[in-house]
Amino acid sequence: MTLTRNDYTIGWINALPLEMACAKAMLDKTHPKLPQLPQDHNTYVLGEIFHHNVVIACLPSGISGTTSAATVATQMLSTFSRIRFGLMVGIGGGVPSPENDVRLGDVVVSNPQGKFGGVVQYDYGKAVRDGMFLRMGVLNKPPNVVLTAVSELQSNHLMGISRIPEFLGGMLQRYPGMTQFAYPASKEDLLFESLYDHHVDAGAGARSCRGCDRSRVVARPQRDSTDPVVHYGLIASGNQVVKSAAVRDRLSGQLGQDVLSFEMEAAGLMDGFPCLVVRGISDYADSHKNNDWQAYAAAVATAYAKEFLSCVSVAQTENIPDVLDINSLDPSIDSERDKIYHFFRKSLPQGIPERDESLEEPLKVTMLKELMTWKYHAQGPWHLWLERFVVDGYNLNVRDGWGRTPLHYVVEAKDNRLVKVRKLLEKGADMTMMDYEGNTPVDLAQHLGDIAVQSFLLRAWLAGRGHPAGPVSADGV
Repeated sequence: MTLTRNDYTIGWINALPLEMACAKAMLDKTHPKLPQLPQDHNTYVLGEIFHHNVVIACLPSGISGTTSAATVATQMLSTFSRIRFGLMVGIGGGVPSPENDVRLGDVVVSNPQGKFGGVVQYDYGKAVRDGMFLRMGVLNKPPNVVLTAVSELQSNHLMGISRIPEFLGGMLQRYPGMTQFAYPASKEDLLFESLYDHHVDAGAGARSCRGCDRSRVVARPQRDSTDPVVHYGLIASGNQVVKSAAVRDRLSGQLGQDVLSFEMEAAGLMDGFPCLVVRGISDYADSHKNNDWQAYAAAVATAYAKEFLSCVSVAQTENIPDVLDINSLDPSIDSERDKIYHFFRKSLPQGIPERDESLEEPLKVTMLKELMTWKYHAQGPWHLWLERFVVDGYNLNVRDGWGRTPLHYVVEAKDNRLVKVRKLLEKGADMTMMDYEGNTPVDLAQHLGDIAVQSFLLRAWLAGRGHPAGPVSADGV
């Protein structure tokens, strides 16, 4: 059976290639790629885990943070509109405390605590009196089906039943070249006192702790097993890497003892893409931070996520509303049209396109603009000229010196806008093309307040992305 984009219900996002490598290696089955939509810049891996169809994407190389994560998630939801919930899986910095014995190689899972839904954005708020920082807003929590599966898995682990070692061992057996993802027995797990900063040994490298004073290591009881311990609580997310124990402790103190990990992506997802966040602990978010435990931490986080999916019923997943149930939105209703328009803008590439004169044909654009923006023209009816241009192989998506295409100008035509817009779309005009000010034809209709044209364009955009657009009446709604 050939799968379509609508068959994928789980969105899985990684921040780093080593995290994505683990996700790919943990798939039960790998599916063929589907044709890429031109406005979606993500690269996807498709597959199956415990009968769930999963779509995996990774943030662009070298670009991290909440904004990058939000962009990847938005484009994923735009292409795979039937996704029910997400998984953000990867590495994070641990927050050890007397209450929470978090160690390198452990797993931290986001879990609602008090007013927080599992993730708190520690750098979003405003400065108030006396140097205090007031955090604003509360991020969403995952659907209840996700949280009940977490409860089941947590109860299994409390009984000593964990499949994480099994899944990790199976991955290493299937992919013998992934030895760097095995438990790093030769690497030490050193937690230094919060007030003791890293000291560099010139002969050992900047990240090595060989030059650090071992008398400043915090004494902790030895564990009976090297298997990871799974912790449930808050994950603090922001746009800056935390590499200071003093900052770590100050922020966790402000947020409460339930903060178990710091990371840089999840806060960009939770409102528009409710998900479970799973972090393998690769460092202690202090100045001693290095890469020694990153690969293993990514692997155990991925193994937990796979075990989690084994506890989620496929039938229950199908009953969860889509993350963005865009099929139910009607562009003719003001509030719903605004939602679709917002999602349309989010799906576009960030920034303003750079000018490329090799793609400009201003004379052709001007000619068609003049023919189509007036009701009568000395050269004959506009629709006959349009048919002739198409037969002759005329590219309707060329730009002029302002980056505008014929569709940009037709949206501003003095009469019969909707008829002309419809005809251009039928002939292959692209409503997602931005001019050199960043405006698409949809944006121009929005600025003009032309509800009929904007509704028609948004309905056509939904239809072009695999959504049922419904009939378009003569007035465009």
